[in-house]
Amino acid sequence: AESSINSLVQAYQDDITNLSFDNYGKDEIFCCISRIPIYESCSNTIALLQEWGLTEINQTDILLDRLADIYYGKALEIQIYAPENYCTSGGLYPSYNFGKDSFRFKPETAYTDIIPISYSIDMKQLYPEFYELLSHARSRYISAEKCYLLVINGVYYLIPAEHSDSVQKIISKGDNYLYHQIWQND
Repeated sequence: AESSINSLVQAYQDDITNLSFDNYGKDEIFCCISRIPIYESCSNTIALLQEWGLTEINQTDILLDRLADIYYGKALEIQIYAPENYCTSGGLYPSYNFGKDSFRFKPETAYTDIIPISYSIDMKQLYPEFYELLSHARSRYISAEKCYLLVINGVYYLIPAEHSDSVQKIISKGDNYLYHQIWQND
């Protein structure tokens, strides 16, 4: 077991040492091991994990499961801010997400919604627009291009500009669209 851990540490160290700034700021997370992100560009680490039998992971499903575990019997409070309605301390990178305290926004400008959480709710079927939006959400992201800010129960995610259409699918339906979906399907 110790040699396996050492192999994993070495593979990850090699990958992180060779990680470019662009990959660090924009790479999707393949998986996490004890809260340590394994980025998609960590080819040595991913190859080792796959050699050990780990298959592709759907991060959207993992995020939804985590949200369901944390907020079961409660609700997800959602706000979406347009690029012009928030700013970060990112300097040259106006879309910069590495910490909660780097955001300033105008609360009154947000699209707002609430999704009740229950294990009996199939989020992918009931809220396909939200599921699609979550598939693009990045908790760690750097870009010179402005993009939408998604806030779920106080946790910040950026939606890369190339996925703005996913945001528009929800916003165009009006505040509390997702909340009303649950009552239409009962």
